Amino acid sequence: KDKQEKVNSIVVLAKLLDCIIGSDAISDDFIHILDHTLFQTLFSIVSANMSSETYKAILKISVIDISGTIFRTKDDSIDKYLPLYESLIEYLDVIDIITTKLFLQDNKITFNSIKLINDLINKALKFDYNGIITLTGRLKHVSFFGTVGNLLETDDKLILESIEALKSSYFKLNNYLNDTKFDISIKSHQTMLNNLFIYLETSLNEYGTPATTDEYIRAGFTDNPRQFIIDNFTILLAMDLKIFLKDPNFTFKKRFHEELMMSDHQRTFPLAVFIEKTSNLLLDIYNKNASEFPNIYTSVLSYEVLIYYLMNQALILFQETRASSESKVDVAKIMNILLSQLEEVEVKNKRIDDSIIGNGGAIGDARSFQIKKIEANLDKRWDYRLSEFHKILQDEVSEFVSEIHILKLLHGVQVTQNSRVVSLKLSPDRSYLETSEDLKIAVKDIGDIKVTNVSNTNDKKNLINIASSVYKNSIISKDGQLLLTCFTDSGTIFDGLVVSNAHSTGEIAKLIDVRRKTQMLDLAEIDDSDEEDEEENEVKDGETGEVKHDDDTDDELLEDFDFYYK
Repeated sequence: KDKQEKVNSIVVLAKLLDCIIGSDAISDDFIHILDHTLFQTLFSIVSANMSSETYKAILKISVIDISGTIFRTKDDSIDKYLPLYESLIEYLDVIDIITTKLFLQDNKITFNSIKLINDLINKALKFDYNGIITLTGRLKHVSFFGTVGNLLETDDKLILESIEALKSSYFKLNNYLNDTKFDISIKSHQTMLNNLFIYLETSLNEYGTPATTDEYIRAGFTDNPRQFIIDNFTILLAMDLKIFLKDPNFTFKKRFHEELMMSDHQRTFPLAVFIEKTSNLLLDIYNKNASEFPNIYTSVLSYEVLIYYLMNQALILFQETRASSESKVDVAKIMNILLSQLEEVEVKNKRIDDSIIGNGGAIGDARSFQIKKIEANLDKRWDYRLSEFHKILQDEVSEFVSEIHILKLLHGVQVTQNSRVVSLKLSPDRSYLETSEDLKIAVKDIGDIKVTNVSNTNDKKNLINIASSVYKNSIISKDGQLLLTCFTDSGTIFDGLVVSNAHSTGEIAKLIDVRRKTQMLDLAEIDDSDEEDEEENEVKDGETGEVKHDDDTDDELLEDFDFYYK
């Protein structure tokens, strides 16, 4: 009963148990020491402010117990571990403390915390122990898994290995929960259902009052919501909805309630439909499409974060598209956009939490990403047939941009030379550059034109009117002589003669991209999957075995394209 003696005995017990591991002293009789009374005593004194030494000792005793390393027959039944499980369920706030103390960045605490939860999960799954449902509900509630997934970088090998092990266990746990339907005769199922409705019934209106039957119906839960959940939800789905609704980030709830008020409560985002769809979308990625989403797959500890992100995005899309909750087509379209957004998150190749921050746009961002994806697929599909097209396109666009600048020179431009404004123009036959001061330069003699931005240099003193942007243009002959120096407010004046400016090369690149994409849209409707056509247009080299494409076929294809801008 003495507090100090209790602390001392806990620390000594942890050290003794640690010494027993791997020795001849291991015995199934330790079940009589590691019983309900012991764990209830240990967990009853756990608090956020307790001494680090005592907390580490309690954590160590729990880890040793659930590991089974002090028992001779550790895998015969769940009975040896029930004192730990049931005491932890009785003192669920211990899980809150375990999660909070991860932020201490104490390697021993971090490692033993992750190992304890990992072993609790694996042992429960091994023996199909349903008490893990209550523990998982609390672990998700306090974001234990997300906290571990976002731990600061560490070089500690044991911690890194424990995190990878937890990822595997959490993946299996979610699948187990998704395979488990509600059975109200089981206490942990009752607890999960009751916890869900604590949040659900106060989330369906802007007042935070218990939902009416009509509000449940409009949100997709029918006039008997409890029975609807029991009949249609898995334990995982119920957890997903509960964790989502309790999230302290009020972004979703604000939008959700605004929609209710603006529609006079006649239009409600179908929570029941989308929580199921988004949950299934993620599970499909984890179970079927891991190779396509390696970053999301390895970030399974951020599962709850992704659920919230997807649900929030679904609501935005539902509002912006004015979708109907009763239209399966509308729902399917929204889910396709959500998949595209996950693809966008994937390609960022960052931590999931970092990737989705600022990725809050809905339709605009999703459309942009989908278009890029379509373009990439079309490029890949048609690249070998369009190589000649791309070469011709480059020449045509360069000629087009050059012609635009030539027309400006033919009309005449004002430049500053020797502190005087003079007129400069290209002769009608395009052979000479002429100034109003009788300077004449043969175009054929021009070797290069150097353009320099001198807006912030002393060269500005040579100008009469100081513009915000000033460019020094130096026309140089083919043998390196300076033929003319003048100042302009544009760096592209002479690009019709020599394309040496980044702006014009940028113009060319943009025009090529626009024309190429236009052609791709036309090609998108062409079916090139016919194997016989492919074989007719391909000839294998007899020696190398390489596939060569029939030049005549490519020429015929190119003849159908209109390259010209003029």
